[in-house]
Amino acid sequence: MGNIDLSDIYLTVAEASEQTTLTKSAIYSYARRGILSHLKIGRAIRIRKIDLEKFLDEHWIEAYSKTFTDGGYYEYAASE
Repeated sequence: MGNIDLSDIYLTVAEASEQTTLTKSAIYSYARRGILSHLKIGRAIRIRKIDLEKFLDEHWIEAYSKTFTDGGYYEYAASE
């Protein structure tokens, strides 16, 4: 296995939770299911900040604006 770059910034689950709107249990769940990359040493989990940012970017959903048309229907368009 390759060397670990110690210049990477590792976060605890609590720190990752504080920096996002995710709960600690959600972070543990994503890590356990392999959705969020992480480092596990014994029972301790550490998450690289770059991996957390990548996870958030991959799960970003663009907001849509809703307008009412003359025909009585809502029309959705990506927000600018």
